[in-house]
Amino acid sequence: MHVAFAVSGVPDRSFGGGGNWVSAFLQEFGKRHRTTCIAVSGKHDASVERSEGLARKWEESGVAVRLVPYVGPSGSRSRLGTALAFLRNDSRAILPDCYSAPGTMAVVDELQPDIVVCAAHLACYLCAPVKGVPKVGFLAEGHHLNLATHAEFISDRASRGWWARAVERARIAFLVRRMEKAEVRELRDMDLLLFAGYHYIDWAIRHGLENASFMTTPVAEPEAECRWGGRESGAGPFTILAMGHLHSTSNQSQLPLLIHEVLPAMDKHFAGIDYRLRIVGRNTTLRSDYRRVLESHACVELVGPVAPPDEEFINCDVLFVPVPARTGSRVRIIQGFAFGCPIVAHCANRLGIAELAHGGNVLLGSSGEELAALLRRVHDDPELSCRIAGAGRRVYEASYRPGYAADMLEYFLAETWCRYHGRNAEDWVLE
Repeated sequence: MHVAFAVSGVPDRSFGGGGNWVSAFLQEFGKRHRTTCIAVSGKHDASVERSEGLARKWEESGVAVRLVPYVGPSGSRSRLGTALAFLRNDSRAILPDCYSAPGTMAVVDELQPDIVVCAAHLACYLCAPVKGVPKVGFLAEGHHLNLATHAEFISDRASRGWWARAVERARIAFLVRRMEKAEVRELRDMDLLLFAGYHYIDWAIRHGLENASFMTTPVAEPEAECRWGGRESGAGPFTILAMGHLHSTSNQSQLPLLIHEVLPAMDKHFAGIDYRLRIVGRNTTLRSDYRRVLESHACVELVGPVAPPDEEFINCDVLFVPVPARTGSRVRIIQGFAFGCPIVAHCANRLGIAELAHGGNVLLGSSGEELAALLRRVHDDPELSCRIAGAGRRVYEASYRPGYAADMLEYFLAETWCRYHGRNAEDWVLE
């Protein structure tokens, strides 16, 4: 069978997030089927050289890559024009990524794959006009939820009066509703929707998208030898790893909590203890006031991007995920499980990873005080550290191995293809 994966940007395992789990699927399906990656390039990855280099690596591993240039709206629109476009439910005004749909559709028509997997909402919008081939969307949070999350956790309204804040809340609520309707409209063209979180399935069904099922997000098996939770005596500062590029909405949502609550609480709980909080990931868009706080703190290391990040996971004493955004599966938590890291995370992450169990395979808190106290528990209790790290590794082995996830996706693709063409299960074959 010829399986095409439509994605935003050429997948890169070392880049985290969707690039990680899409890479895991491509690696597995490249062994099973003729596999093509249709990558819309130019929005998230500005470097053409990087895209082409990644494409060559995938070609060498047996996965064909077709690059489609990202096309955005041309010219500018006035605020009135934008408001009118939203009132008319103009999908391209509400979801500008739809402008790249014709280029993606042309490649799909040329390739004529047996089935298309649309990885994330953007790919679903790009492939919505495609006809004559079954389409499966695999996605987490939509644009509307990112907007709502940004408004809740990131927007700085401290300098505004109550009237300005009320107007802004009303404006955001209007945009979220319109964006949500546009997303639902585009997703109706998918033959099957797979969500990385049970709460998204509830959302889909509430909006009439009843062809929705749960799908796990795989993470590649670490190649290096890992430490399973324990801390070696005299190993240097207690190392807390916070992983993630700070330009994304979910990662930005943790910054007010980290700056205003976690760090002051850690100054108290870790008084007299040699520790380092290593913040690994792209930080070029970090707000200047946040940067000043982080760079001036004696125990914080603002590291920047590290690719691949494997050594960071291996050498940390605890993975710290204080992300309060109620969005999708945190891939770094699953990576932490794979590497055998003890993990302290915000309790909001239970929405995206149903297996998270406080005190069983992770430690969960909801405030800066709670999270700092849990980090101190990991420092003080090596036995606890080893126990939750081992339990997390077992969660990875049970549900997030690439082979397990690929088998699960294979089932969904075969079922969708057979239903679409009225064929029998034995007609879906591996190459």
